[in-house]
Amino acid sequence: MAISGAMLPQRSVSCRANVRTSRKPYVPIFAAASAHSIAQIRIGTRASKLAKLQAQQVQGLLRRVRPEWTDGQFEMLEYTTHGDKEKTEQLRTLGQGAFTEVIDQAVADGSVDIGVHSLKDQPVLLPAGVQLAACLPRDDPRDAFISSKYACTADLPAGARVGTSSLRRKAQLLHAHPHLKVVPVRGNIDARLQMLQDGELDAIVLAAAALSRLGQSGLVTRVLGLDEMLPAACQGAIGISCRAQDPFLRWELGLICHEPTWLEVAAERAVLKHLLLPEEEQPPQGDQQSSPHSSKESGQPSQASIPLSSSSSSSRGMPSSAPPYKASAASPACRCCHALRLRAMLRLTRMLDCCALKGWWPLKMAG
Repeated sequence: MAISGAMLPQRSVSCRANVRTSRKPYVPIFAAASAHSIAQIRIGTRASKLAKLQAQQVQGLLRRVRPEWTDGQFEMLEYTTHGDKEKTEQLRTLGQGAFTEVIDQAVADGSVDIGVHSLKDQPVLLPAGVQLAACLPRDDPRDAFISSKYACTADLPAGARVGTSSLRRKAQLLHAHPHLKVVPVRGNIDARLQMLQDGELDAIVLAAAALSRLGQSGLVTRVLGLDEMLPAACQGAIGISCRAQDPFLRWELGLICHEPTWLEVAAERAVLKHLLLPEEEQPPQGDQQSSPHSSKESGQPSQASIPLSSSSSSSRGMPSSAPPYKASAASPACRCCHALRLRAMLRLTRMLDCCALKGWWPLKMAG
């Protein structure tokens, strides 16, 4: 006997809709108990005023997402890094990780639970067992020009003394203004500003984000445009590292991670990795940087790529940037900037293609 469609049991559309809407989001078993599984969180930081402010910001965000945690559960441990000790040496002679290696090693051996860094100081290769787990919302990534005599770098006369400890800033300054005299300066921001106030320098170039966090944005004479001075990779971002095998902390840090900033810094660190490290020295994909949501899924993303966004380049109340950098397209600075953007866009395209196939999470990137 033929069976018609009307005789078969039919599942109502409303029933199917109810099944779909009642599905709960995936949450790891340990997530519900993580707040009670961590009795104390030890935060490793440098002893400078800026570094301690950044560590306190991380503590504040963790307490906001976990109101049941008390101040007594946090312990701030200060470290003196190699870069802090060798104040007479130029930065390029200290090597990578001069301001972060001691703290990340303390994370690796269990002396502290998390390390808080200015992410531009952290190398792309971290100690074994340590991962970059989260980053906070990025501040202005640009550099700031400070002077009590001159309005911008173009106004500086021949022989003017400009203080900076960065080889990157020195190269770009001398390329645009070869008549200047760049003076290496070390020490904290207050010490450098004091040198300017005492007349030892005619101008000084510092990170705009550092001045903003210290509440000294009013000292900025001019924020340098991206075409005038290309910032360091990850400048303006605060990174948080922890042990790769600590699922509880990785989950909690994922809750405070700012995803747009995460994608930006992942892009820039990926570019650095490919520019600075030989192919044979590059770590396997995902070994050094985990997704802020990697505790929610088993996949580990590699370092995604995206150039500086327009929102990240906002002055946030600081003076407007200088006129566009008037250099030929064939200049080394322009070629470097163009190469960075092209590489970042290529990596971004590959990341988005893979994310679309995998449903966005985990952010696993091919190649």
